[in-house]
Amino acid sequence: MNIPAAVNQSSTVIYTVVVDDGICTISDFVSVTVEPNPVINIQPSYDLCFGESLSFSNVVDYPCIWTPVNLFSNPNNNSPTIQPTASVYIGVQAETDFGCTAAAFSQVNVNPLPILITDMQPIVGCQPLQLEINPAEGSQYIDHVVWNVSGVGIIVSDSLNVELHQPGVYDVAATAVSDHGCTSEAFFEEIAEVYPYPTAHFTLSPTSLTTLQPEVEFTNQSIGASSYYWNFSGLSGSTESNPTYSFPVENSQSFTICLTAANNFGCRDSMCRSIYMDAEYVVYAPNAFTPDNDGDNDYWKPVIRGFDTKSYELSIFNRWGDRIFFTNNPDEPWTGNVDGGEYFGQSEVYNWQLKLVAHDSTDEVFYSGSIVLIR
Repeated sequence: MNIPAAVNQSSTVIYTVVVDDGICTISDFVSVTVEPNPVINIQPSYDLCFGESLSFSNVVDYPCIWTPVNLFSNPNNNSPTIQPTASVYIGVQAETDFGCTAAAFSQVNVNPLPILITDMQPIVGCQPLQLEINPAEGSQYIDHVVWNVSGVGIIVSDSLNVELHQPGVYDVAATAVSDHGCTSEAFFEEIAEVYPYPTAHFTLSPTSLTTLQPEVEFTNQSIGASSYYWNFSGLSGSTESNPTYSFPVENSQSFTICLTAANNFGCRDSMCRSIYMDAEYVVYAPNAFTPDNDGDNDYWKPVIRGFDTKSYELSIFNRWGDRIFFTNNPDEPWTGNVDGGEYFGQSEVYNWQLKLVAHDSTDEVFYSGSIVLIR
């Protein structure tokens, strides 16, 4: 006689017993019904993050009881929801109407949430601005952090290190993720503000210089700036918006002019341009003068440009070749005096000679001519 050890549904088996003593035969039968045990549908273990709930659905079709009972609002509910605050071992036992029972147990692991601590304070600066956020001491259970930077995008890293190029205010949303997939959120509102740079730009006129025309007018075309500083090749400076500057004419050379434009945030931009000065030389000597103290044409002096004034030597000679006037001061004119002013020259023709050295040379050059003194 074989009776099934376990069945999934109700099963009835009829057994017949026959007794035969060789003369008489007698038989009987017995009906055996085997009822199934309850089937309980739970997993061996569950993983939760702290604060999460665990819901069961139709775990068993029969009356049941859950343990520990204090964890369940209704320990007899076959679809309960629990929210444990720590890891716990739970069990459920069910019994059919026929008294058949079954039990199942499961380990519920409650994993801690990651803790993200930073000592980050809002920062401001000119573009590009480096934004760096690092987990500080006390941060725990972090596998990685998902950083969402407004205007930039998603960055997955332990720490945030990003260069912000566009002017504006930036927020950062951080999601810390543990190795069990648990998350915690942090939001850094207006954590960074990037200031714009001005654009420095200028034009100049003329675009080339000569020793006779050394002055330049500068037109400021900067954008987004509130203050300016001009550097005239290290010779001088100016804070005017549109300055004019006359460059020295000692020699022909190239000059570099730089404009630094700044805005109210202290952000600066610079632009430099070079301009070349060509050497030009001029000597102009009037051919007559009238030293009669009437305020008109009372003295005689050559006009020079492009020469080194330190080399200046002017001599005046009478018709016999005697030098009657000499000076090495280019600002000193001849007023018609002779021999240092002992007497005045007569109305006649005089000769003059001028020795000079060009700014960009060491060679002496001589100019000469005649002048008529009229009294």
